[in-house]
Amino acid sequence: KISVYLVDDQALVRQGMQALLSLSGDIVCSGSCGSGSEFIQQVQLNQITADIVLLDMRMPELDGVDVL
Repeated sequence: KISVYLVDDQALVRQGMQALLSLSGDIVCSGSCGSGSEFIQQVQLNQITADIVLLDMRMPELDGVDVL
């Protein structure tokens, strides 16, 4: 299975994406967070185990470009 991690400041978007991803038997959501800075902290702590990261490009604090 393909594991996907979601980063978006809007909880409703994260929940919707998780619901859509769950419809596929080949994709599993391995986690999510609500900000770029939270994502960076989790990466530094080696807490991200995903094949793909879906990263919102427009977020307060750190946007997707800044995270990359």
